Amino acid sequence: MTRNTNEAIEWLEKAVEAGSDVAKYELGVMCMHGGCDEKMLLPSPRLVERGLALLRQAGESGFVRATHELGRCMRDGASGVPVNMSQARFFLNMAAEQGHADAQTDYGELLLREKKGGYKKNQYDQDVWDGLKWLRSAVTNGAERAMGLLREVRHEREETRGEE
Repeated sequence: MTRNTNEAIEWLEKAVEAGSDVAKYELGVMCMHGGCDEKMLLPSPRLVERGLALLRQAGESGFVRATHELGRCMRDGASGVPVNMSQARFFLNMAAEQGHADAQTDYGELLLREKKGGYKKNQYDQDVWDGLKWLRSAVTNGAERAMGLLREVRHEREETRGEE
């Protein structure tokens, strides 16, 4: 680990002690993704636990980026965290409700993908409608990836209509 990284961790630790949610988020992400590890490899289970705890603390204080990161970690199983779709839904929804465009995109996509193509087969249930709603909100908030996902849905729907 470089001197600058060590110094950054020291300053982040001090800011965490002072209650900074930004520092909790930054240090939590570093712990989760190996930035606190001497060799910058995969983090140990202890560091992952610490990272999750810091992200939860920041999220509980209303720091939306931390809530979004928790949802992504639960969805993707990042750094050895077990995939937990129920928790992913919870955290991504919470961050989406707070207006975070990337969380709106991720949550909308999650709702659509969980249906395993249900929107292709005219099986519009509430999750599909909600997924589309969140993608539209994300587009309104400037998320380009959400626009691409909406185009995909439209294209797949048009292909389905052509097959009928």
